[in-house]
Amino acid sequence: LSRAISVGFPLENQLPPIAHVHASFSWTFSQATFTSKSPLSYSASSLPDWLVFDSATRTLHGTPSPDDEGNPRIKIVAKDQDGEMASSSVTLCVTPYGPPTLSKSVADQFKQDNPSLSSVFFLSPNSALDTGEPTLRVPSNWSFSVGFEWNTFTGSHTVYYDALQADGSQLPHWMHFDAKELTLNGVAPHPADLPTPSHLALSLRASGQEGYTDAVAPFSLVVASHELSLPSGSLPTLNVTSTDDFDIELRSPFDFDGVFMDGRQIDVSEIESLAIDTSEYFNWLSYDADTRPLRGKPSKASYFSGIELPVVFTSNLNQSLHTALHVVS
Repeated sequence: LSRAISVGFPLENQLPPIAHVHASFSWTFSQATFTSKSPLSYSASSLPDWLVFDSATRTLHGTPSPDDEGNPRIKIVAKDQDGEMASSSVTLCVTPYGPPTLSKSVADQFKQDNPSLSSVFFLSPNSALDTGEPTLRVPSNWSFSVGFEWNTFTGSHTVYYDALQADGSQLPHWMHFDAKELTLNGVAPHPADLPTPSHLALSLRASGQEGYTDAVAPFSLVVASHELSLPSGSLPTLNVTSTDDFDIELRSPFDFDGVFMDGRQIDVSEIESLAIDTSEYFNWLSYDADTRPLRGKPSKASYFSGIELPVVFTSNLNQSLHTALHVVS
């Protein structure tokens, strides 16, 4: 019989942050540390005097002094509603030395001429897949390899690297980080197993002590076989006459000039929906998302020479662009 509660993600595999003398320390261990079908409560033992445990948030925090330098080992115990228990232990690191510093950003490494990147795509300008972090795209079912440079971080001692998801969770089973080669390898799942697009927020972790985190460089991997983009940043401008009523049905390919699917002009049949917010001009402007007519009576506007309307453009591949439509007279 399987246990009601077990260790799913050992603390020692979670790359806890290093505690620096005279600096505030805080670490929230993963909710996936223990697996259980019922709610859990937590307790900690063998804590050094400087460290406090908040069981409600699963957070260890405190500020070590020079006398606390060393490697205290702590234990976390999880208990379910039936009194079943499981535990996981980890050795922390308290040091007076500073963390490694970022010397070469991940964004600078995600370039076309980087031979350490294999079977990945770079995002187009104003991509619907943009996460705000350095991002690479991998199609479903593709094997891929993402290599990082050894001088991404530098420090006074040897720098050790590893990778986790950005929230501290372990990497999904279909990818693996090779700490010796500094390479993230994997095979993206089939769409039936991982609907697309699927974004994974990841982080390259560096430390002067192996098995810990002392500096983080975030990046993202998105699994998607196609990419919707709008390099110009907005839809084509609509020109109207300030004194004449207008009724424009947005269904022509010219209305979406500059919207691209995989680097080519999008076909109208690939458009799932087009939402235009006219609420700011409700007294003279309206839009029907079902049939896509934009109707206006500029003569009823107190003043009209040009407006910018927020737009959400969605393709039939479950990708959306937040953009704008300019209407000028």
